[in-house]
Amino acid sequence: MAEIRAALQEMQVERKTAGGAGAPAGVSGKRAGTVLVDEIAAAEQRGYARGLAEGKNAGWTEGYRTAWGGIAEQASEALGRGSWIEPSKAPVAVAKAAAQPKPKIEPNRQPSEPNPLNSAAKKMLAVLDTNLPVARSWTQVATLAGLKARGGHFNAGRKGLADGGLITEADGLVRLAQPSDDAAMASNDPAAVVDMWASALSGAAPKILRRLFETGGAAERTAIAADLGMKPQGGHWNAGWKELRDNHVVRIEGQRATLTELPSPGAQHDRGDR
Repeated sequence: MAEIRAALQEMQVERKTAGGAGAPAGVSGKRAGTVLVDEIAAAEQRGYARGLAEGKNAGWTEGYRTAWGGIAEQASEALGRGSWIEPSKAPVAVAKAAAQPKPKIEPNRQPSEPNPLNSAAKKMLAVLDTNLPVARSWTQVATLAGLKARGGHFNAGRKGLADGGLITEADGLVRLAQPSDDAAMASNDPAAVVDMWASALSGAAPKILRRLFETGGAAERTAIAADLGMKPQGGHWNAGWKELRDNHVVRIEGQRATLTELPSPGAQHDRGDR
């Protein structure tokens, strides 16, 4: 700006020296002075605008330089402390660490102990321990124990007796492996044996058994039905004979029914109709 003012002053001096020769034709000295003042004002305005633009550019440059310098300084300090971690990546690192599978911990395994006997096993064990030395089928043992020889409860009891070494099996019959000291021997009284089975059987079977025993151990089934006042047909009648046959208490040939060796004195093996 100072240089512009100096140049304008120099031009003004030259014009005064020339006696107004530099003024345009037909322009008086007063008019020429006015023109000169306008030119000076315009020159000053142009100089101001140019200086303002240059000042803004210089200011922006200095501002950027200062800002980047501060960032660089902070980054340098952070790196020196070893804590320069981008915040956006921190959760990812944590998630990856959490996703790692945990080591599997094997439990301390203790040697397995024999499973305790269920109620079915205990009932069947009691039956075998009070009728020595009789060997019975599993159906007979279950019936005398008040069970059905089927289903999970019975099968679990049977398995428990076998796995525990409490029984021996041979030829489809089972007996106690080691009788207790106070185990009762098998009865030799036919009436007692009949009573034992009659109390364990269900439906029409007890009546049929007692009547067949009273007739001497053999009779026609129609005759037994007449003696009992029952019809020799239907589910109740047929189920009674089936239960007697399944437990090998009677042997059936056509309409003829005969008691097996079970109620016979001195019977030692419940082999049924084998």
